[in-house]
Amino acid sequence: MTEVRQMTEQDIETWRQSIRADTFANYYISMAVAVLRAEGAEAALPWLQEAEKYPARRATQRHLTVTALRALGRTEEAERIHRATLAELPRYDLDGLIESCRIHRESAGISAEVTAAAHAEAIAAAERYADRHARVLLAMERAKSLWSLDRREEALAIWDRLGESRALLATASADDLASLAGIVYTLRQAGDQTRALAVAVELLAAAAGLVPCDDGLMTTLVRSLHQCSSHIDTQARRKVLTEAVELIRTTEFGDPAPLALLGRHLVIAGALPQAQAVFRRAAAIDPGNLEHAAAALNAALVDQKVTDALSGFEDLLTQHPTDASLRGWYGRALFVAGRTADAQAAFSGACATPEFASAEAGIDYALYQIAVGQPEAALAWITQVLARVPRNALIMSNHSYALLCLGRREEALKAAQAAVEAAPRRSWTLSTLGLAQQALGNEQEAASAFRSAAEQQPHMIWLEARLRPLHAETLVSAQLVQL
Repeated sequence: MTEVRQMTEQDIETWRQSIRADTFANYYISMAVAVLRAEGAEAALPWLQEAEKYPARRATQRHLTVTALRALGRTEEAERIHRATLAELPRYDLDGLIESCRIHRESAGISAEVTAAAHAEAIAAAERYADRHARVLLAMERAKSLWSLDRREEALAIWDRLGESRALLATASADDLASLAGIVYTLRQAGDQTRALAVAVELLAAAAGLVPCDDGLMTTLVRSLHQCSSHIDTQARRKVLTEAVELIRTTEFGDPAPLALLGRHLVIAGALPQAQAVFRRAAAIDPGNLEHAAAALNAALVDQKVTDALSGFEDLLTQHPTDASLRGWYGRALFVAGRTADAQAAFSGACATPEFASAEAGIDYALYQIAVGQPEAALAWITQVLARVPRNALIMSNHSYALLCLGRREEALKAAQAAVEAAPRRSWTLSTLGLAQQALGNEQEAASAFRSAAEQQPHMIWLEARLRPLHAETLVSAQLVQL
């Protein structure tokens, strides 16, 4: 066994000096960065000169100094320091280069042209040392600086090469792909949704092959895929998300979160068999979390597989008889099946008070109360749930529906419009708006709302009609005309 040597006084003093040196280096660099951003290159130089006295973060200090000198027109001095740094630091400390590129891109007094040139130089250093990850990060920074110069085609060309390079993506690490995910966001911000969607699909395909799976990265990419497909019609979005299911078919997830997120988006898009399969995979990863198994059964209910949904909920309740959320979901399935007495018993176990009911159970219970002729109780109930979850579009929409069933039409219309503003692509909010407009005699506006609901989520119409039986005929007949 190796003997552990006690630290000598000299060892301790060396350690203290090292700590002090790192502390001072970080202090002067931090001050230089703050001044650089606020006041510009001239004011930052004294702080960078003090940082030079300490070896920690040397590459960051040198690269910021070179850039500041170039910004001030002191080109020869900048080149001398740059050459000396390359000679001293064999890899020019690529992490320091990345950090400094991010810093001076946002700094006062340093032009975007100088920044773009610095990024190109840093990329060349990364290429010399074959550091692919650093090259990706630096290319991203250069693309951002080119974008700020309105050299958008050059920036897009970089993003295209990074996002669609099969050779790069085939060997990319999770860190590489996480960096590249920023491309998707920027393209979306630029309004290029089609290109953003193409890149998102390529990144998801690459991430699906990582071993082990990076669950956080997969969650980010699934969310990006959903956001990028929001501009296309429901059928096209369903196709994209269904292809995503195939891409991850053999991926071994350690966390159910990305699967659960994908499942929710599949339901929204109407890819119901795929949603059920994805939710079942999530449930297998975390059997103790009943939400995933229940989500698969709720997707089956939307898919009009009422018997399967009821049987599944009954099996789960056999194992977890006191789970309030599970009883609420079961009550919903019973309500849809027309078993109102059984639904009442299930809701009683899930919705003792609005404070303890889940938002979903609260909505379903209010709809049940309306269906059995208790709209006043439904309004009182859903008003309390809405106070607890004020910006939930589905609750807002059902608050409107309760008002409508009490004959308070103007209030119902205002509430329905607010719900649509919060969720403009959900069929439930749109069809509620259609009912409110129709109740006021606004037939043209009602037809427009029903048409939009049918275009966005035609697969939801059947379920909406079953949960609002007083208006079932109106909902189905008004929207079937548009299908």
